[in-house]
Amino acid sequence: MKEDKLYIDKLYLNNQLETNCLESMPKLTWKVRSASRNDVQVAYQYQVSTTSCFKKLILDSGRVESDCSANVKTDALVLKSSTSYFVRVRCWNSQNRVTDWKASNFLTGIVNEPWIARYITCGDDDTPYEQQAFYIKKCFNIERIHQVKSVTVHATAGGIYQAYFNDTEVIDGVLKPGFTSYNENHLYQSADITEQIKEQNVITMHVGAGWYCGRLGWLGDSALYAEKPGIICQVVVRYESGEEEVIASNDTWLYKASPVVFSSIYDGEIYDARKESLDWNHKSLCKHDWKHCQVVPFDSRALKPQTGASIKAIETLKPKSILKTPKQETVVDFGQNISGVVELKISGNEGEKVTIEHFEVLDQDGNVHTENLRTAAQKNTFILGANKQYRYVPHFTFQGFRYAKITKSCDDIVIDHIEATVLHTAMEQTGNFECSNSLLNKLHENIRWGMRGNFVDIPTDCPQRDERLGWTGDAQIFSKTACYLYDSKSFFSKWLVDVRCDQLPEGGIPFVVPDTLTGRVDDHHFFKKSTHSAAGWGDAIVIIPWHMYLMYGDTDVLRENYQSMCDYIYFVENQSVDYVFDIGIQFGDWLALDAEKGSFFGGTPTRFTGTAYFAYSTKLLAQIAGILGYEKGEAYFSQLYSKIQEKFVSEFIGEFGERVPKTQTSHILPLYFDLVSAEQKPMLASGLVSLIEKNDGHLNTGFLGTPHICDALSDNGYPEAAYSLLLKDSYPSWLHQVKLGATTIWEHWDGIQSDGVLRDPGMNSFNHYAYGAVGQWLYSNILGIKPIESTAGFQTFCISPRLTKKLNNASGSYSTAYGDIKSSWKKQDAHNYLLEIEVPFNSSAIVKVEGYTITTVDGETINDRAEIRLGSGHYKIEVMATAKEVACI
Repeated sequence: MKEDKLYIDKLYLNNQLETNCLESMPKLTWKVRSASRNDVQVAYQYQVSTTSCFKKLILDSGRVESDCSANVKTDALVLKSSTSYFVRVRCWNSQNRVTDWKASNFLTGIVNEPWIARYITCGDDDTPYEQQAFYIKKCFNIERIHQVKSVTVHATAGGIYQAYFNDTEVIDGVLKPGFTSYNENHLYQSADITEQIKEQNVITMHVGAGWYCGRLGWLGDSALYAEKPGIICQVVVRYESGEEEVIASNDTWLYKASPVVFSSIYDGEIYDARKESLDWNHKSLCKHDWKHCQVVPFDSRALKPQTGASIKAIETLKPKSILKTPKQETVVDFGQNISGVVELKISGNEGEKVTIEHFEVLDQDGNVHTENLRTAAQKNTFILGANKQYRYVPHFTFQGFRYAKITKSCDDIVIDHIEATVLHTAMEQTGNFECSNSLLNKLHENIRWGMRGNFVDIPTDCPQRDERLGWTGDAQIFSKTACYLYDSKSFFSKWLVDVRCDQLPEGGIPFVVPDTLTGRVDDHHFFKKSTHSAAGWGDAIVIIPWHMYLMYGDTDVLRENYQSMCDYIYFVENQSVDYVFDIGIQFGDWLALDAEKGSFFGGTPTRFTGTAYFAYSTKLLAQIAGILGYEKGEAYFSQLYSKIQEKFVSEFIGEFGERVPKTQTSHILPLYFDLVSAEQKPMLASGLVSLIEKNDGHLNTGFLGTPHICDALSDNGYPEAAYSLLLKDSYPSWLHQVKLGATTIWEHWDGIQSDGVLRDPGMNSFNHYAYGAVGQWLYSNILGIKPIESTAGFQTFCISPRLTKKLNNASGSYSTAYGDIKSSWKKQDAHNYLLEIEVPFNSSAIVKVEGYTITTVDGETINDRAEIRLGSGHYKIEVMATAKEVACI
């Protein structure tokens, strides 16, 4: 590629490089590379065709004069089901040079027409729902094989499925169709299988219980959606003449038990290779043990296309070591806590077995520790058959682990290959960070791995114990950090559909989504009081879309969730007493260290946290209504916010801060949420610093205070205090966990104590990403890469790093819809720093460094300016400390 060439580097459809199963035209985003400075787009053109050569166009925008290159909506186009469409884009820059075309394609699902296929399952009423997986298959012939134009399969399962067509696994992804609010949002998948078609064909679905009918939740519930797994599948054969033939699941399809004789999300699986059969995907062999499936009632209106990213096998890890514990147990250490599965190559005699038990940590004596898994067995068992040599990969489960205990029933069994496969939703990495502090670099990687381990189709709290549910509070807390680390737009958009589906009629938002609690815990000693709308948890419906808007600049996410936001705020308003919100179960500053002994509820009153979040979400909703042009909504929520804010200050702050509870979080939230006057902020900020100093320089915050403590300090005159807190490496702190060997973020600051003793295993996850929410501060403050509300999505953005003597340098990048923003800085001497930044094509940066003036740009003196605006390109910028900053050094 020539250095001076202008070209489109990537073309995204609905924010993804690859997507299928669409029912409407996707939005287009393209990233352009240009060697020219201050280069912008002035026009674009897109075309749509049903052929890859684009000889026959069905849509052509012509040249559109616009600088818009992100979230571009195309003209209306009625799509046809089971059809591949090709899209290409080109654009012109400010010198009127045009790029080459950049093309992509997508496959449609079943568009505006009913499903012909029926939902089917096995007919054995006495088969235990969670103990047996099944093969379901259909053999069929295609007589006019040479006239076939395309073959498309659309499928999903009640449970987890794998699909095979003529010996080839089709439909990308694992653990399909994932975990959703199945009754209203049951996702199906599509794939083009034209290349696999033959005269004689067989399609086979391998299906297990999964989330749909297996054990789910720590309360011991099973079969939340159905008692047996099932499938719905539709193969569409289209001929050159335009005729179609549909092979649809019905009671002529056959089933038989598979070698997966036990399958459970929490407990793992048992695979008995002695039960393998040659005819499971054979085109003609159907012996007596195959039986006809049963059609069961199923509301096909719940079927929605999976347009977003799916769970995939992302990478493999080799063992870091294989060790013998003091109890003489064989343990494999993969060196990293992950979500995934262990794969083995095994040889031995028929009937012998290997078990793999997964866990996170060794205890203080170096032995296996599984107590913190609670009732989740996390154990896979492989029983050898007559073939003697096997490659074993679990089918319908995943585990959270760093270690695996391997037990063989016989010494003659040989295991000559072990590796761990990392499983999570496939997302493009967008953030990179590195600095001169190696512990901080490791913290950043731990935060990233914590996200990867918990973004398994839904934002789980943890991937290992008998929980793994979509806690709304954890997701809300971490959402901004998630958007920096990975392109999370598709992931959150998909999950927010489930949040809307499970929203209660009166407007409440469940604690977990999909909602596995409401209606099932009426007799539970704790949750019978409430299953929804805790402050900070219910507010996910407002805050997550807001963060997505800031980071991706797409107003559709606001529009799609607006009514649910309104319904939630109406609910909170109706349940509040004189604008103070404190009903049902309020988790408050969950797991804060200032809690009473034996309690998980932090010391900050729930009346305080409830009202603070009520005010903050209402303020955001007023802004959202304004952005969407909903004038009545903007006026209503603005007035409501004023009333809540006034009550909050009078009730919990006081004119001189005399009413503020003496906790760190009670100082953090008013500062971060901007709930107090400019005159009151210094008082709260200094009070926060005093509380930290009284705690020997440590935080003692929980889920609601920890994510915002560094921002509350740095945004209110105490950036060095924020750095000191971040870089603290004694208990409790982020880096203390790192020093103790953490590879992810822990649920508790002292999950492992300094002497190696583990805390109470009843609630002690070692992959619990919430406290990793500090990750956004690394990007927004150390690197200084920040969105601007008025130009959300980073077309114009801010680079404003917080320079410190506590680090010698920092560097990193964030990939936006326009390209990669790069920011780095290093100390030159006591008062001067060198910044290097890169601004992508079609965007601009406002550069300012608090406490410093800009002296040169690329060696050219610019007379000590506080702020400059730069177009696309790479720049070297020197800054010098102001007199005030020098006095503080």
